[in-house]
Amino acid sequence: MSVFASFDDALHTAAPVAEQRYCVTIKPARNLTADDRAQWASLWARAGHSNIFAADWFMASALAQFAAHSMVRLAVVHSLRGAWLGVLPLSFEGMMGRCPLPALHNWHCANQFDASPLIESGAEHIFWHVLLAHLDRTSGAACGLCLEELPLDDPATRALIEVCLAGERQLKQTARWGRPMMAHFGSCEVAPESVSPARRKLDRRLDSLLRKLQRDMGSVRFVQHACDTDPAEWIDRFLALERSGWKGQSRSALGCDPRTAMLFRDVITAGWQSGAVRLMSLEAGGKVIAMTSWFLRKGRGYGFKMAYDEARRSYAPGRLLMRAVADEVARGPGVLFDTCARADALADPLWPQTREVANYVLPIGGRVRRGIFAAVMRAHCAWHGRPA
Repeated sequence: MSVFASFDDALHTAAPVAEQRYCVTIKPARNLTADDRAQWASLWARAGHSNIFAADWFMASALAQFAAHSMVRLAVVHSLRGAWLGVLPLSFEGMMGRCPLPALHNWHCANQFDASPLIESGAEHIFWHVLLAHLDRTSGAACGLCLEELPLDDPATRALIEVCLAGERQLKQTARWGRPMMAHFGSCEVAPESVSPARRKLDRRLDSLLRKLQRDMGSVRFVQHACDTDPAEWIDRFLALERSGWKGQSRSALGCDPRTAMLFRDVITAGWQSGAVRLMSLEAGGKVIAMTSWFLRKGRGYGFKMAYDEARRSYAPGRLLMRAVADEVARGPGVLFDTCARADALADPLWPQTREVANYVLPIGGRVRRGIFAAVMRAHCAWHGRPA
């Protein structure tokens, strides 16, 4: 018997057992109880390397600011005694992009750059078995489940692929892209000969700009915000700095929308209190000219927001600050750091590896709904000139 056959048999055997021990509750996101919030926080503590954007303290603000008046539901897989095993926010939409496919979608706001579910470490296969079986029975008008922003190296994504393969459920990848990242597995210094030519070239340019900045403005410092201080002043300064530039003029700065401003305040404050947020500023001549924030927890890092003084753009303050962050990450213990850059971001010598991210769609429901799903996907692929 092959390794794959043994694995498939194990999954098929585990599925009925999982459905006997776990069930699914669909909860309105705007009506979470104190017990729900405590369960979410407990799940986050047990979730290992999971997506930080699905943490209870991040999702609490995201839902409050962007889903308070919507039909977002939480699909919670839990034990028969009520302990949460995993949670995935869902919304219903009649379209998948321009394709008329009534489907459930994993809900996330624009400032969440990873939309994988939060699942107890090691329970990813059970989560998908139980959730998909439940959605098959209670799909309503939906024929599919659309899952966006799933990193391919995440255990939840790998488990989804394996569960669909073992259950002979079609899983269609609708988009795939890479984001610059850094992956290193120790705190030793990088040998000079291992530094890429592109990084050496960038360092020479940035070193020259750093000397010019110091000559023109005075003493230069990279300042990490002290962990025992209140981040409120840092947050105010960041929002003002970002709004002073082109993002403010185009009304895309965080501070231009009360919802995004409050989301930023909430998650930086809550993440800071939990020890998951890092803050750094670049000062020249006593003036702050660039600021950035990132998340770091249990071997996973995520870039979040960065702003710089556009009057000093000739010195590339944002790049100087990003180099300082990259060096800080490289000096620490082993970590996979995802920059969360946009899909069309160029390769970056500061972040030499690539993290692959993809969108998927799969059928849910009985035979009729799966037939509708298959027909829609054939038409979709034919329209885009892709193999079905």
